Amino acid sequence: MERIESIELDIVGQVNAFRARHNRAPLIHHRQLSDVAREHSRDMADRGYYAHIDPDGVTPDQRIQRTFAPRLVSTGSAENIAYRQEIGNRANLLHDQMTLIGVGVYASGDKVFATQKFMDYLVEIIDPQAGAQIGSDDASFIVRVNPRRIIPQRLVVKVNLPDPTATRCSSATVAETRHMISALNTRYGKPVMRRTARV
Repeated sequence: MERIESIELDIVGQVNAFRARHNRAPLIHHRQLSDVAREHSRDMADRGYYAHIDPDGVTPDQRIQRTFAPRLVSTGSAENIAYRQEIGNRANLLHDQMTLIGVGVYASGDKVFATQKFMDYLVEIIDPQAGAQIGSDDASFIVRVNPRRIIPQRLVVKVNLPDPTATRCSSATVAETRHMISALNTRYGKPVMRRTARV
C-alpha cells in the first residue's frame, strides 16, 4: 500500500509540474478525494470495465456527492482515467477552475488502473470530533474556505440555531459567531474552529 501511495503522490507532483510549465496554480492534494479515485480504479479492475460511468450508472459527480455532501460545497469536478497508460487529459490537467486533486491507483495481477479526480469547492466542513453530527446541538467543526474563490470582504456566514422553534439566540452564540466571522475574514485561507452554542 505504501508503494501505491508513493506512486499516487508522484502523479500529483507530475500534474503540478505540468501545470507550472503552463502558468497554472498548483492543485492541493486531498486525501478523501484520492480515496474516491482509488475506489473507482478498484471497481473498474474488479468488474472489468473502463469508463467514467460505472455499470450501475453512477457518474463521477455522483461519486463525489455521495462522499462529500453535505460537508463540502463543490462548484465543479472533472475526472481522468487510465489503464496501462499515462493519465493525461490536457483540458482537465490545466483546468483553471479546479483547486483540489485526488489520485487513486489500483493494481490487480497484471492490471493497473488509475483515476485522477479534480474538484473545486467553496467551503469544506471538517469534523474533528469522532461521532459528531452536522446539525447536532453541541458540536465543534472546522470550516475551511477556498481562498481562491471566497473574497473575505464579501464573506457571509449563516448559523442555524439548534432549536428551529427558538426565537432568540444566546449571547454566547452571538459572540462566537462574530468571532468566527472575524477570524475567517482575517485568516480565510486557514481552518477556523467554531462551536455551536446551546440556546
